[in-house]
Amino acid sequence: MKTATAILLGMLSATAATAEGLRPDRLYVPLASYHYNLTPPNPGQTSWNEFNPGLIFTWEDRFGTLDYSVGALLNSYEEVSPMFSVGKFWDVSAKVSLGAVASFVDYGDNARHFDVTLGGSNLAVLPALQVNYRNAFMQIVPAPDFNGNSGALFAFGATFALGQ
Repeated sequence: MKTATAILLGMLSATAATAEGLRPDRLYVPLASYHYNLTPPNPGQTSWNEFNPGLIFTWEDRFGTLDYSVGALLNSYEEVSPMFSVGKFWDVSAKVSLGAVASFVDYGDNARHFDVTLGGSNLAVLPALQVNYRNAFMQIVPAPDFNGNSGALFAFGATFALGQ
């Protein structure tokens, strides 16, 4: 199922990006996360996986002046998750940009722990705010845990312009 999902996500993102070129503009490399006030929901799970390496390719300022991304990362349940996202970014200075991102991440069976999935599928819908500073990024994903407590996921990583 994850292979089919990854292929579909890649096709959707590539279709959105092809209008202005096939090569991505930017590479995001997620590295780590911090779960604030979030209790792991699986029995026997006492902590989250906070090491989240991955590769995410982004096509910037495409259709509708939005950014489109596709990739995969090691999720908080220690499984590989294909994902795609759509975002809008604004340059605050030459070194800083701020954005809003909607990510669609395949969590497999663990998607049952999310309040919002796409049509009851394994794709969790994750809204986030993102800050890019030079070659670093931080994403803040508001997330209530399964007990109804307010919490958030903070994701950190590196980003590189691929140049065209």
